Amino acid sequence: MFGQVFGIQEVVERDMMAELLASRGTVPLSIQEPLLKSDFGTARCATGDSFVTAKDPWLLENSVDLVGMEFFAIAKVAAHYGVKRRAIKFASDIADGNAAEQ
Repeated sequence: MFGQVFGIQEVVERDMMAELLASRGTVPLSIQEPLLKSDFGTARCATGDSFVTAKDPWLLENSVDLVGMEFFAIAKVAAHYGVKRRAIKFASDIADGNAAEQ
């Protein structure tokens, strides 16, 4: 995967962690879907504000192919306004201890 470009079909928010109120990736009391889909690409991307520097079981359990930092917010705004979106993602690192440097 590292060094390849992917079309993003699905995006989830990985940093929303409010488990007492909702499952991880879900904004409590929100009517917005925690998984946003498009008719483009095949990859699933989980986005959040933190670097992934170690194996995260949640990513594996949710069949996440790639991680990023801002795409869920963009997809959420597009969905709100009914704007069709297409996104690509370059796999710039392998989400390990060197991710921040790469």
